Amino acid sequence: MRDFYIALILCFIPSMSVSAQAQTDLKNFGLVGPVKTLRLQSTEIPLINGKFGDPREKPLQLFTFDKEGHKIEQELHNPDGTLLLRLLEKYDANGFRSEGSEYDGSGKLTWRNTFQYEFDSQGRILTLSIFDRDGNFYERMIMNYDSSGFMTDSTTCDRNGHVTNKSIFTRDRNGALLEFTLLNSNGVVIQRQIPSPTQSESVENNEDGTLRRRQIRNTPVREDVDSRGNWTKLTSKSVITQSGKSEEIIEVLHRTITYY
Repeated sequence: MRDFYIALILCFIPSMSVSAQAQTDLKNFGLVGPVKTLRLQSTEIPLINGKFGDPREKPLQLFTFDKEGHKIEQELHNPDGTLLLRLLEKYDANGFRSEGSEYDGSGKLTWRNTFQYEFDSQGRILTLSIFDRDGNFYERMIMNYDSSGFMTDSTTCDRNGHVTNKSIFTRDRNGALLEFTLLNSNGVVIQRQIPSPTQSESVENNEDGTLRRRQIRNTPVREDVDSRGNWTKLTSKSVITQSGKSEEIIEVLHRTITYY
């Protein structure tokens, strides 16, 4: 979970402004207004020979934001309602994450990381250094940008300076993301995401480059929107291929939002 959490931080960095001031999580989540909490429930319904199969409930996610729009708490619950994990976050004066801590369902601390940033003269993040709960250096991300200020790639190195992975961002002339690629330490593609106006493709590979999972998802349809303009129901259709088999599913996302 820690590596996934750190990867999320990296995904949000390209959308940050060039002013050493982070965008809020509300914007990264596509939320508007003074949002306080977000409840996200996802249901997958398989399509078998054109008929609906039994629905599958995915883990419930609960998010809490402060008044500045930063995500300060996230909970993941099993389908039966029991707590799976809790993530707490802290921020510095400029809105960048300074600390992240994860607790399991029993309340036991599983990991804690602190973050330190280095910026260039234009306010862009050059390096993100990550430390463990004891203050020991864990790993460092090194970012590069194009002439327009958009991130082109990020290389992650462990405490010994060895490259563990590299992220590559391909964009159009306006900065819109065309493709995201993640390479492992051997330069093998282990993840690729290709968005488009009509559908998105997500590929996950094993360390040797063989396919683990591919998902082709049609553009979601916003069915319900609240008075603030935030969608509360989203429906999409996907084809998921894994273990040599393909499955067509309908995914329904429900969001319950409270405001300050």
